[in-house]
This record gives sequence, C-alpha cells and structure tokens, in this order.
Amino acid sequence: MKRKFVLGTLVMVSVLNASDIYGRLGVAQTSGVGNLDSGISVVGAVGTKMGNNLGLELEATQTVSHPSKSYSYYYYNLDLEMKILNVGLYGVYDFLIPDTSIAIKPRIGLNYQHWTADGSDNYYNSASASDSKTGLSYGVGISYKFSDDMEVVLDYVDKGDSTNLGLGVQMSF
Repeated sequence: MKRKFVLGTLVMVSVLNASDIYGRLGVAQTSGVGNLDSGISVVGAVGTKMGNNLGLELEATQTVSHPSKSYSYYYYNLDLEMKILNVGLYGVYDFLIPDTSIAIKPRIGLNYQHWTADGSDNYYNSASASDSKTGLSYGVGISYKFSDDMEVVLDYVDKGDSTNLGLGVQMSF
C-alpha cells in the first residue's frame, strides 16, 4: 500500500510541474472514532487543476486535540485518547454554480491512516495500541471564491475510521 502512495506522490509532483498549483490550510473536527468525543485536526493540502474543473490533491491531517473519552465506575477511572494521522491522494471536481462565486467539490481517493490509542487509569496502569491501513476515502465540499487567488473551503471527508468536518483557506500560486 505504501508503494501506491509513493507512486501517487510521484504522479502528483509531475503534474504540479505543468499546472496551476494551490495550497490549503485549515482545521477540522475529527469524529467517528468509536464512541470517543471529537477532536481537532490541522489540515494541509497541495493540489493542481488539470483541465477545466478537475484537480488532483495531496492532503495531510493530524489531530492536535485528540478524540478522547473518560469512563468512571465507582472508584475506577479510565481515560482514553486517540492520535490520528491521515495522508490522502484525491481526485477533486469543481461544479461551478453559474453566476456565483460558489463551487461544489466532490472528492474521492486513497487514504493512509495511522492511529495510536493510549489509555490510563487512576491506579497508574497504562496501555497503548496502534494500527495503520490504506483505503478508499471520499467527501464533498463547498467553496466560496473571494478572488482569483483565494477561496474559503468547507468540506466533509470520510477517512475510514474517522471523519473530518473542516474549514480552510485555499490560495493559488
């Protein structure tokens, strides 16, 4: 699976040399991990427009406020926390709404996800687990273009074990 990402990254780099390039920074609410409370992720992406409205995008997200949960049962307390890293390669299409600055942006791609879960209790016991997997990821967004070089993007992406609801600023170069 890592070979697919290396191949995808090489394709992305070669495409970036010949097309319009953009970058996006934002934040996202990360949820959907079991019954843990939501966390906050930082989102960074670089992409290119290929043709009219089709684009290719490489995106990375990392939780900074991790999904977590605390359980209590009489005198016993358990705290769980999950750190999540996602790296995805997506095909993105901009459906431009005529006579507006708004576009609908469906996306589909391949996502690599690595998570680490840590747990501890009030008796100084702790445990840790981690896993990685690669799978299909998809979502939809909406953008508002302020100028030729800047737009705001609101999007929802299902990344397998987690989902992101994000808001970011995208700049063209």
